[in-house]
Amino acid sequence: MQAGQLGNVHLWKEGSFLWAYDWSAWLCCRLLHDFKVTKRQFKGIEAPVAYIGCQWK
Repeated sequence: MQAGQLGNVHLWKEGSFLWAYDWSAWLCCRLLHDFKVTKRQFKGIEAPVAYIGCQWK
């Protein structure tokens, strides 16, 4: 991540859900709401990934 983008939140839409991963998830929890963070090991990625999700209406 570039230093100029540290304040940007990146959200991915899948169906009716919005997902934020790692740094974006941390920013959402810190600035918006105390979301429940899930940490999971994905196949093909060495380090575990932290993420949050919320339903988009």
